[in-house]
Amino acid sequence: MTANGAGLNQGSYSGVVTLVIPGAANTPINVSVTLNVGPPQSLTVAPTSLSFTYAAGSSAPAAQNIQVASTGGSVPFTVSTASAPSGWLTATPASGNTNAAVAVNLAPSVLSTLGAGNYTGTVTISSTTGGTQTVNVNLTVTAPPPPAFTTLVNSASNTPGAVSPGEIITIYGSNLGPATAMGLQLTGAGLVATTLGNTQVTFDNIPAPLIYVSATQINAIVPYEIAGRVNTNVVITRNGVL
Repeated sequence: MTANGAGLNQGSYSGVVTLVIPGAANTPINVSVTLNVGPPQSLTVAPTSLSFTYAAGSSAPAAQNIQVASTGGSVPFTVSTASAPSGWLTATPASGNTNAAVAVNLAPSVLSTLGAGNYTGTVTISSTTGGTQTVNVNLTVTAPPPPAFTTLVNSASNTPGAVSPGEIITIYGSNLGPATAMGLQLTGAGLVATTLGNTQVTFDNIPAPLIYVSATQINAIVPYEIAGRVNTNVVITRNGVL
């Protein structure tokens, strides 16, 4: 037996199935049937909006979850995202069944291309039986903080003093480089890179080879081109900010 509640209002319905067996002493047999029609299935989401804040050049903020539930029993759903510009907003999984959590993330590769400002996007959760729910997502990108230069020392002795061409130096401070430290890298020409993690150090506009960069420390090689100079102007550039 099957029951079809399409077109019926919410409530309880009764019916009878009669079985007739020729020649049987107990024929006919009546089977009572009850159909209960509950409320319509519908998706629910919590929260209904999300907000992220991202400082340019820093690590992407942690994911936030949307709890997807439904009334009237478990229902399947699909997830889609939209954002302007496209690509910075992602959500996983792409489909599932209630009750479930959908993780909303920001794509680091696209975040790094965004300038300071406010951006909007949406996460749309849809079900053929439960309707559609939309979660608005707001992203605030703040300008990168300027590098703060505390001291410059000889890397071997960790003491300050005059610099020499070819000397390995250490610069201490804050906002100097990426949150995740990066070590020496070679260019395609086999030279030590002068830019690491969007960080650069120049001596009189001459880029210094970089050995190590982090948020609080830079290890660099003083360029040989400054030989013979009495003074040199050292500039740290991080994400275009001096």
